[in-house]
Amino acid sequence: MPGYVSSMSMPLPLTETLRVALGVVMAAAGANRHRLVQVEHGYYSMLLEPEAAAVLAACGANLRDLERDLQLHFAPGDLRDYRGERSVPPMSTELAWALRRARAHRRAIMARDPTVEAAVTGPDLLLALLQGDLGWGLPDLGRALMDLAGFGKPSAGEVMSWHGVTLRAVREWLSKGDRLLTPVGPPTRLLLVQGTHRVVVHDDSRTTMDFVVGVLEARFSYRTMGAVRLMLQAHTDGSAVVGVFDPEGANKRVEEALKDAEKAGHPLVLTVEPLAEAS
Repeated sequence: MPGYVSSMSMPLPLTETLRVALGVVMAAAGANRHRLVQVEHGYYSMLLEPEAAAVLAACGANLRDLERDLQLHFAPGDLRDYRGERSVPPMSTELAWALRRARAHRRAIMARDPTVEAAVTGPDLLLALLQGDLGWGLPDLGRALMDLAGFGKPSAGEVMSWHGVTLRAVREWLSKGDRLLTPVGPPTRLLLVQGTHRVVVHDDSRTTMDFVVGVLEARFSYRTMGAVRLMLQAHTDGSAVVGVFDPEGANKRVEEALKDAEKAGHPLVLTVEPLAEAS
């Protein structure tokens, strides 16, 4: 599946999963006519990036509750309603600086250990975002003053701290090494447990990642966070189980999804498999 962001003018590239996570929220910002892609969008992307989500969970955050609270920074349904119709708005200065800090952090790691990955990771950006909330930008300071005066919403950094995700906690976990963190995978589909057939999405070289995410949301009732992780699993492993249904429900959903794909010109591959054969 081709990525969301084809190129970025950065000396150090982003890891594929971070490019995808940022691409989702940037496209959602455009679909909902946001003026800028801001720090709040960056924080939300951390829920979608598996390594960063693992750090959030290691800090004690309940990802579902954290996602709910971060939705305070988006209009209702912003990410769920993304279908890619709008152009991507420009990135805010604060988020651009966070990416620069993330690159600097990755370079410092590479200087200590030349064998590490030469790409900016989700945890790199998470750390940089939290550093920014300590006073790197006047807009953040202005927001904090408004909060003290009783106006406006809490900053995204404050929301993170409510869930135990602080600069100190993230630094502590990262100091223990990446091997102690297991990337967070797709959440269990609790509503799809009574069927006899499973639906499987397969990776291909032409269907775009954003289209797969949109299909999972529109035809299989996934929330954005789960849809992105499932799409990444299919991209990495070659296929991923979307859910378990009765035969009629499975075939109906697949038929609708494939019609969407044909209309959009994507060769999306979905299969329906009896559980007896799948096991």
